[in-house]
Order: sequence, then C-alpha cells, then structure tokens
Amino acid sequence: MLAKIPGDYTFTSNGANLTLTGTFNGLAQSQTVTVADATANDVAGGNKTTDQTLNFDTFGIKLNLSSTRAAGDKLLGSAIATQISAAGDLTVNGVGSEITDVRLSGVAPGTYTLTYDSATDKVSMAGTVNGVATTQAVALSEGVANTTQTLNFSAFGAQIDIKSYQDHGAAFIGEELITLDGGSPSGDGELVVSSGANSALKFQSGPSSDAFIQIDTLNVQTGTTGTNAGQASEMMTLGTRITGSAAGNLGTLGSTNTIEQWQTAFKNAAAAVDNAIEYISTKRATFGSQMNRLSYVSTNLQAQSTNLQQSRSAMMDTDFAAETAKLTKGQIMQQAATAMLAQANQMPNVILSLLK
Repeated sequence: MLAKIPGDYTFTSNGANLTLTGTFNGLAQSQTVTVADATANDVAGGNKTTDQTLNFDTFGIKLNLSSTRAAGDKLLGSAIATQISAAGDLTVNGVGSEITDVRLSGVAPGTYTLTYDSATDKVSMAGTVNGVATTQAVALSEGVANTTQTLNFSAFGAQIDIKSYQDHGAAFIGEELITLDGGSPSGDGELVVSSGANSALKFQSGPSSDAFIQIDTLNVQTGTTGTNAGQASEMMTLGTRITGSAAGNLGTLGSTNTIEQWQTAFKNAAAAVDNAIEYISTKRATFGSQMNRLSYVSTNLQAQSTNLQQSRSAMMDTDFAAETAKLTKGQIMQQAATAMLAQANQMPNVILSLLK
C-alpha cells in the first residue's frame, strides 16, 4: 500500500534490518524495520505459509510478504532483507486507488471483517447486526482512471467510496481492502466502528459549544431479528403477535383453527397494539417537551435579535440637524442666563455708588 507521493525509494540491508531511504515531503528520510525469519515447523510434515508486513509508515509504504516453506525449513530474515535490497529501487508513479470516503448510517459500534473472493471479484462484509450474524457480498468493478465506485453494504448501513487514479483490475482493489487490518495478504480486512450512528439530534441552545439539547430518535421497527429488528419491547411484541408462529399469535392461523384460537390471538394482538400506541404516545410527549424547549429558545433569541435591531436602528437613524439645533439653543440660553446673572450682581454696587 503506497503513499500518494511519487518518487524513487531505495532499499538497503544490514543483516535482518531493512532500510528504506528517499525524499518525502521535500525532506530526505530513512526508516529501518526488522525482517522476521520465515520458519516452517509443522509437525504434520506439510508446508507452512508465513505472512508478515514491513510497515514503513514514515513514507506510507507497506510491504506484504508471504513465504511458503517445507516442514523444518527456515528462511532467515537477513536473507529476505538481502533479496529485497537486491531487487533494486522502488519507483512510485502514483497511487492506484484509495478510499476517499466511508459513510455510516445506523452502524453499531464494532468490528466488521472484509474478505475478497478472487474467483467472483466480490468483497464480503461480515459482522453482527441487531444480534444476528450477517454477511453481504458486493461486486467489485475494474478500476478506471479518474473514476469512483461505491461499495454499498446496505445490510450494515455502510458505504465505501474507492477512487481509481489509473486503470487496473478489480483484484488490485480487493487485495488492498483485505490488508486494512494490518497488512496481512492472507487475512481479513477490518472496518472498526468506534462510535456508531446513534441517530442523535443535537440543537444549539446556548452560547458555548457544549450548550445543546440532544434528542435520541427512536427505533420503532417491529422485527425481532435481522436488519428490521427493533429495540423497544412494546414494538417487537406487536410484530411477534402479528407474524409469530407460536400459540396465541396470528402468524400461522388458518381455516383449520378454532374460533377460540382466533379470539385469543386477536385479543393478544389488540393488547399489543394498545401497548405500542401507549409507547408511541409517551415518546411523543417526550419529544413534545423537547420541542417546547427549542421553541422557547428560538423565541428568546428572536426577541433579543429584535431588541438589538431596534437599538441599532435608533442609533443609525438619529437626526443630526435637529440635535445640532437643540444643542445650539441650549448653549444660547445658557449664555443669556449667565449674562443676566452678571447684571443682577451689579445692581447693589450701583445703588451704593448713588448713596455716596
């Protein structure tokens, strides 16, 4: 599996140590890994295949090695390293294909394995869906330069987009997919979902990044197994009462059953419908209260926005001419008052001067 950066890379060996050197991101880089011995100590006397991966993660390059040895035979790691270095330089003209997007819809957390069948050019995903072991095979197309194909594992709710940068066979893609778990060419690939799509809806309710209202949507399916399996016992009981084959259910009733059996089954189904309706009503009330909270937050934000706009409008729409006239009037009246006060203070002095 190669990195996107083209170039020439050189292998050199020193005992069981294999060193890769080259230019990566404009810098001269080197990385050394140790090659393990390939041994075959099968007591049954048959051949044994040993797989190992040499991961030069500095360059984004992985070498997947596979060696089949007879019983009791051993190939030293130093010999493998010497063979690789003697093979010459590694030239990367560009990546053949890569995974550009993985979309998950309702996938539960867990590990899902990927296998490739070269005879049919199909990739299979296997895992547990709602407690049921599930496997789905999807056909691979040949890689066409500058095109993208989507592997739709609908049973799991997973889609994988693979873009090809050059023409190549479907086997190239399949063999790369099964090395996703660590590079073993004879193993299974893995898609690890650490956090599943839990259908949680989050709405911002405050100024900080963690201030939100979370609403978990409901799984109201009535199945008990498979991709249509529900989670609420009330809903699954309803499905069982309608399609179940056990006594007291409607699933297998026919013309040979008695009136009493039909009556019992319908009573059970009616009770299950009542419980399911009550469950839905309760959840609707919960969602209704959450919607009221959202409505209150929305109304409060709208009021704040309106007040802010009105304040801004009052400042922007000020009549500067009228305000300037009022300021001038105030200044004139202040000056007149000051002059009158000064004259009033002079009157006692005038009277005293007359008396003299």
